[in-house]
Amino acid sequence: MPIAYRFSDIDLRAQKTGRENVGNLPDDQKKQGFAYLVIIFVFLPIVSGLYTSKVDEAPKAEIQLSSLICDDCGYRQLENSTITYVPKFFELDDMQSATLRRGADFIFAFKGGYSDQSGSKSLLGYYDTYLVDGWQLIPSNNEVKHQIGDVQYDEKTLWRGDERLLVFYSYEIGGKWPGNSDWQVKLYSAIARLGIGKAPASVIVAATKIDDNTEYARSVLTRYLAEVNIDHAEGAF
Repeated sequence: MPIAYRFSDIDLRAQKTGRENVGNLPDDQKKQGFAYLVIIFVFLPIVSGLYTSKVDEAPKAEIQLSSLICDDCGYRQLENSTITYVPKFFELDDMQSATLRRGADFIFAFKGGYSDQSGSKSLLGYYDTYLVDGWQLIPSNNEVKHQIGDVQYDEKTLWRGDERLLVFYSYEIGGKWPGNSDWQVKLYSAIARLGIGKAPASVIVAATKIDDNTEYARSVLTRYLAEVNIDHAEGAF
């Protein structure tokens, strides 16, 4: 750009190309142009090397998911339960799922994480992530969101035969909880990559059956998500 600015005042009305006019530049402009070239070719590789070294030396994030079981909050994990709901995310670096019970309430909890998002390792890598085992989405004209603590959850309602399932989910990217729209996930992933060279991400999902009362199902999920530790940790390899 500095060289282009130096040459930008060439008289085009003379119908001469830049190459032809370079030889007619005053000696001081020639020297300045040469100096710019020296700066570019000498210092650019140095600066580039420093930047690359900084990225390489940054701690490489490794997803470490916290437990889905909260301490002393009354939820009991059902081992080998036939009642379960597990969403589908491809090539997770870490994941866990559990069917929990508290009194008559069942909760299906899921966490999955990527040490870095790339290729098929992505929160957005599969369109029908939440439609598994015959569950289908009940379309809605209203996007329902729930603020629980510092985290905002999106809501989906699924159906399968005569059953209905309420699902809350949210994404964590680079230690932040953005909204769950595609553009927000991409934006926060890009910001994380610029900061540490990687875009670690995780998802938490909680679901419960709806028995004629959607508001009660919402209260069940809200209570659970308010008590469990949802943050993922980013350690070093």
